[in-house]
Parts: sequence; C-alpha cells; structure tokens
Amino acid sequence: MTIYDYIYYYKDITIKDVYWNDLDNMLCAILSYLPIKQFEGKKDISEVVQMIDKHNGDMETAAVNLLKEIENSNRYKKMKLYNYKKIIDSQTQFVAITIRLGNITCISFKGSDGSTIGWHENFRLSYLFPTNTQIIAANYLKESINFFDMNIHVVGHSKGGNLAIASILCSNINISRIKSIVNFDGPGFLSNEKYSTKYKSIENKITTYLPENSYVGILLYNDNIKTIKTLKNGLNSHFLNNWECFGNFLVKGNLSKESIATHKKSIDYINSFRREDIENVIENFFGILEKSNIKNFNELTKLKYEKIKKLIDGLNGLDTKTKNNFFEILKLFINPFQ
Repeated sequence: MTIYDYIYYYKDITIKDVYWNDLDNMLCAILSYLPIKQFEGKKDISEVVQMIDKHNGDMETAAVNLLKEIENSNRYKKMKLYNYKKIIDSQTQFVAITIRLGNITCISFKGSDGSTIGWHENFRLSYLFPTNTQIIAANYLKESINFFDMNIHVVGHSKGGNLAIASILCSNINISRIKSIVNFDGPGFLSNEKYSTKYKSIENKITTYLPENSYVGILLYNDNIKTIKTLKNGLNSHFLNNWECFGNFLVKGNLSKESIATHKKSIDYINSFRREDIENVIENFFGILEKSNIKNFNELTKLKYEKIKKLIDGLNGLDTKTKNNFFEILKLFINPFQ
C-alpha cells in the first residue's frame, strides 16, 4: 500500500473516527508540490483543482492526483488551502502552503526543485544557519498562524523537512501550540544547532522519516528517526508516493548500510573543513556553475566526474585537500542520480 491507498480507503472515514496522523501530514507535505500559481487568502479544494498548471515529475504528479482524489471525500472535502507562497529568484527557491481542516492547521514546506539555486541553498546548510530560505520559512510560519490555531502541525519533504524544523528554531512562536514537526527525508543540522537549547525544547515534537535508502535526510544531524520501507530503491525511494503504508501507519524498515555510511561521510567531510573554507568553496563552485550557464542540477549530474573535478580544481584560494574533500561531498549528492 502507498499514500494513494490510504487516501482511497480512508476518504470516507472522518477525522473524528480516525484522528489526524502522519499519513495526513504526508498528504499535506505532498500538496506543497502542487503546480499552481501563488495565491493569498483561502481557497476550497475545488478552486485549487481549477488552478492546476502543467506538471511533471513524481511529486508534482502525486500532488495533482491526490488533490483530485480528496476533492469529494468525506474526510477532506472541507479542507481549506491558504496562502500558497512561491519565491523563485536568483537567490531563493521557496514554496509553502497552509492547510486547515476543522481545528487542525498544517504548515507545509516544499522541497528543492531541480534548479541549481535550490541545490545551492542545500549546500549552504553545511556552513550557515540560518540560511535566507530558513528565515523566509520562519516569517511564513509566523504570518500564517492565527490566534485560534492551537493544533498546529509543521511538515515538509526533502529541503522542506529541514525548513519545517528551522522555521520554529528561527521564530519565537509559542511552541505549546505545535503538536508535531514532521521531516520527511529532509537534511538535518550542524552540531551547533542540533545541540542548542532551542532545538532541545522542540526535540520531543520532531519525527524524522527516512526511506531505507535515504541519501538526503541522512545528511548532517537528524533526530527521532523512523525508517520506512519503499516500493522502489535509489533516487525513487526519496519520493513519498513510493513509501509503503499499512492502514494509517508507515511500514517500518531498516536503514541501509549505504545510507549509514553516507551519514558518516557527510559529517566527517564537513568536520574536515574550516567553516570559512566551506563557504569559500561552495560559493565559488556555484559561481562557476552560473558562469557555465548550468541552471539545473540534473545538468550537473550528467557531467562526468572528470569534468566536475576540473571545475573544482579551478577554484581559487583553496588547497588540494579542501578541493578533494569537497569533491567527495559533491559525489554524495550526485551518486543517486548516476
């Protein structure tokens, strides 16, 4: 079973009969991928269905299919979607949506798209907190919650999972109103943030779901990890529509040896850098990509490693060890696409 089966079998079972759970949170995480234009205010599901634009890829297709499936369901038909915010510019790739159903409020953050801008932001997590996008997420969270919201769930997939946690770390909202923070295979945090007082204050509200072959959520430090079985391996295991469900639960799996090794490598390589060297190499590398007119991460993954190594060797002001370590980190991101 997958999220599609959950929606189908539970669509006529009300929230009163089977209460809001992490599969409902997963649905909201997927809906952040809807291919629609930005809007303010409130819309019914039927109104949003009419806004759907051209779409491609697993997550956008899943979002469209699931939205149409829940349009006339007893469980979700009274769901309202609010403030779909989208920022795509030379510095930022950010999308979020607020979803309300009865007394439940779910703030959902989208993950990275294929743009090098989005991936540039991901790499900045290795030396910077808060990033520009994390600050935007915190502001979105504060702006979206109203006085009456007392049962709040903050969720996201991939980079969106990191933003879900960061939005609370970077804001001063009353955390007693937050019922859960759910990170679906999103990258973690550096040790300074992971062991901060603010992080510890919300740690018991966080659940991090990783597929057995995680290559994103396994990066840096995450907490309260639950590993999930998937129908597909490799890159496809990252997409939520391939995660296995049974009833209203996600099916427990075991983290692969490769994912465990990737986690250790990501920490070891980052710890081998000085923070200023990480910033220097990342900003210079993505500057080269921009000059080379590489605007999509998929274009980078199609390059042979020899070509990528030459790009890195061309970075100025860095010693050979730093360049080699960055090349190894970059391969952690690229390997699943090969």
